[in-house]
Amino acid sequence: MIDLRKQPTLPESYLRAEKLHQAFSVAYASMAASFLLASVLAYIQYDVISHALVLSWWASIFAVTLIRVNLVRNYLQLAKQQTPSNDVWLFGFRLGVVAISILWGSTGFLMFPEQNLPHQLFLIFIIAGLSSAALVSYAADVHSAQIFCSSLLLPLALQLQMQGNSLYAAMSVASVLYLSYIMIWLRHSNKIITENIVLRWLAHAREEAIRVSEERYRLLLNHSPVGIFHFDKELSITYCNEHVAEILHKPTEDITGTKLPSWADAAIIPTLISTLTGRTASYEGPYSNSPDSVNRWIDMSCAPSLNVQGEIIGGIAVIRDSSERKQVEEMLRIGAVAFESQTGIMVTDADSKILRVNQAFTKMTGYSAEEIVGKTPAILGSGRHGEAFFHTMWDDLRSAGFWQGEIWNQHKNGLVSAEWLTISAVTAPGGKITHYVGAYSDITQNKDAIAEIHRLAYYDPLTGLPNRRLLQDRLSQALAASARSGIQAAIMFLDLDNFKTLNDTRGHEAGDRLLVEVAKRLRNIVRETDMIGRLGGDEFVVLLENLGPTAEQAAQTAQQIGDKILSTLSLPYRLDDHEFMCSTSIGIRLFRERETVEELLKHADLAMYQAKSAGRNTLCFFDPAMQTLVTERAALEKDLRRALQNNEFELFYQPQVDSNRVIGAEALLRWKHPQRGWILPLQFIRWLKKPSSFCR
Repeated sequence: MIDLRKQPTLPESYLRAEKLHQAFSVAYASMAASFLLASVLAYIQYDVISHALVLSWWASIFAVTLIRVNLVRNYLQLAKQQTPSNDVWLFGFRLGVVAISILWGSTGFLMFPEQNLPHQLFLIFIIAGLSSAALVSYAADVHSAQIFCSSLLLPLALQLQMQGNSLYAAMSVASVLYLSYIMIWLRHSNKIITENIVLRWLAHAREEAIRVSEERYRLLLNHSPVGIFHFDKELSITYCNEHVAEILHKPTEDITGTKLPSWADAAIIPTLISTLTGRTASYEGPYSNSPDSVNRWIDMSCAPSLNVQGEIIGGIAVIRDSSERKQVEEMLRIGAVAFESQTGIMVTDADSKILRVNQAFTKMTGYSAEEIVGKTPAILGSGRHGEAFFHTMWDDLRSAGFWQGEIWNQHKNGLVSAEWLTISAVTAPGGKITHYVGAYSDITQNKDAIAEIHRLAYYDPLTGLPNRRLLQDRLSQALAASARSGIQAAIMFLDLDNFKTLNDTRGHEAGDRLLVEVAKRLRNIVRETDMIGRLGGDEFVVLLENLGPTAEQAAQTAQQIGDKILSTLSLPYRLDDHEFMCSTSIGIRLFRERETVEELLKHADLAMYQAKSAGRNTLCFFDPAMQTLVTERAALEKDLRRALQNNEFELFYQPQVDSNRVIGAEALLRWKHPQRGWILPLQFIRWLKKPSSFCR
């Protein structure tokens, strides 16, 4: 049972509509059963009850049934086009139930033959059967079920009580007790129906929430105010948003998957390469895709992309077209200041005393113009930068008249934010610096977006484990490292044995909680140097490195870790108020020589299925003979299928002799292969005996 109090509130109108639809959906079956039983009862009682009474009662049943059939047909047709009004159709449904209940309830008096026990018992049997059928037919509407069962059993109980016999009195009491039992189960059945409706509604709500979440992340990437792209160690673009395509004037499909040196401006390549050494880097300057294109001024910030072990696997870059800002800076050198810009701007004199700020600056810092004019920029100091930082800044300003970079400033309310600051020196005709103009841009959200994009790209959002992309990259590095050092490593392929059962019985939310718990247990089991990843669904991969120089030592260590995983993951899982047991099948593939990532995963997967075939909750190592057997069987099945089509099998007869007398013959099947010649039965007859696709 689920606790509905812990779930989101289900609209009452939706619940009532679903129950009403369910009641109408099963109405045809209940009406057909009622009419058939009425016909049987009328036929049996026809000889012991007044003929006119029996026929009148049966005709009334028939008329009410026709009216109810028409009502149900109209409702179901309307329900295909629109949502019917609950109150109107519920009233019609209950009115039909009341009518049929009165007719069936009257049988306790009208169809009860005096002094005829067999016919009396037959009537009681019919009424008891109809009452129990109401548990299914009318459980969606408790009131209809209560009316129907009470109308059937109470008149019968009264009739039995009026017989004045102790046996009949006992039967009357039993009827009342049976009615009480039905009333209790009606409540229980209705509660189950309610819970099933709620579960369906919750499942739909979760699917909609997932869809909205995916759309939100898509919008975050595609409509970010800056261009964002990922690149690997080969400087190949692995992802870019639409803003990058706009800045570079190239379609997104022409950017993703290509190597930057093959088409990008060579000026940005050194910045990207420096990122791969583990340093953040930036580029600010002209950019063009080709000698014929118009130069644009861009600024680009790059940061290294690390895997879970802290190893550099590429980089992430934020790029902005700053051509307009560059033009503004050029205008600043001749004394013009664009205060209508969305960038916060501060103008100081040569001694750094603040003279003017624009509205964007006051919004960004929280200080009004009156509060900050006359002060120095030190009022914004966050304490995060040392003296060396500001010495370098002033050296650049005095020597080049320009400085830009990331700086942390403190808001008036005490909050610290990351800002991109550009400072330009304004000089007099004689070259003397008269003013400084600083332009501030809040990049806090951009830095958070880069971190979030990295997490979405390389980690599973449910368990926080590395996803397939990061796992494959790490596995490629492990292959290269193992081949160089000669040290054995291993990959484990894990598959939960009873995961589908949990999803089918408890829902996807319970399945997600199980996957999170499995990830936590795996983190506590493996070594700090090992890597855990989730491929998807209930499939996990564990990468074990530095297992030793010999295969025996590596296998022993891998088995010890695998046994620990099996024992830990087989312990009970507590999912809310439900305890669930889930075992695991593990396939292990040792490696040291250079192989491909795809081969390792395929071999570990084969070993895992071998573990499942061995009874589950166990582990198996990949045996090269296993792959050879699979390959040979596939080739043999292909040849056998062709042999059957081309009539390559021939039948020979070998005589059986007894005392120089032929007493029979033995039929021998031979296969004449077009390339391999005659093939003996021992090489193929065992495959013909097994059910497969070529011998249907």
